[in-house]
Amino acid sequence: MPRCLLASVVIALGGALVWYLAPSPRTRTVAVPPAGATPEQVVLAYLDALDAHDCDTVRRLTVPEERSWTRRWCRDVASARHPRVLGTSFEGTRVGVGVSFDLTWRRLHDDGSMAPGDTSWGYTLQPVGPDGAWQVVDQGMG
Repeated sequence: MPRCLLASVVIALGGALVWYLAPSPRTRTVAVPPAGATPEQVVLAYLDALDAHDCDTVRRLTVPEERSWTRRWCRDVASARHPRVLGTSFEGTRVGVGVSFDLTWRRLHDDGSMAPGDTSWGYTLQPVGPDGAWQVVDQGMG
C-alpha cells in the first residue's frame, strides 16, 4: 500500500475515533436548581441540561457514585426534548420521578437502554448534603 494512501487511512480513522469519543458541544448553560427545588424540578433540569449537553450541570445533579453513566449519556444523547413528569412515588428518603421525553441518540451511540422517540424513564432521587438538595441516585425502568 502506498504511504500516501496509508497515511490518509490512518488520518480518516483517527478523525472518526475523535468524532465518536468527543461529546456533543454544549448548546447552552442550564442553571442548577436551588436547594429547595422539588425532585420533579431537579429531574426536569437534569433532562434540560442533558438536551443542552451541559454536562457540568448534569454531573452536579447526580451523586458521585453514579456519574459514570452520566458521562456516557452526555456523550451519547443527541437530544432529550419535551420532558413531561408522569408521576412521583415515595420510598423512605428516596423519591421516584417518572418522565417521558423525546429521545434522539447520536449516530452509533445508542446504548440499547431506550428506543429513540417518545420514551418513558424513571429517576430516583435522594436529599444530599447539608442543604438537603435532591440529586439523582439511580435511573431506569426497574
